[in-house]
Amino acid sequence: MKYTREQIKKSILISRSQGGSPGWLAPVYIKNIKAIVAIEPGGPAAENSIEYKELLSQKISIAFYFGDYIEDGDPKILSTSIWKERLENVKIL
Repeated sequence: MKYTREQIKKSILISRSQGGSPGWLAPVYIKNIKAIVAIEPGGPAAENSIEYKELLSQKISIAFYFGDYIEDGDPKILSTSIWKERLENVKIL
């Protein structure tokens, strides 16, 4: 694995859902991440956290992807408000 990583030089990390948190932490320990693709993450790296500062210092590109209809979801469904909040939080980043 180490040999493969050395040959590739830079990699793109893909995280999804609750796996988003380890995705934000990875650049603290791994210095060869070029970009992060976060699919419906549990939320972004907290502002001013070690993870947040590392993303900025390494200039790592980030792409967030969310499912359809979050903004138009039925407010009676509990998860609608949760996903709306997560969407707003990633817009800040």
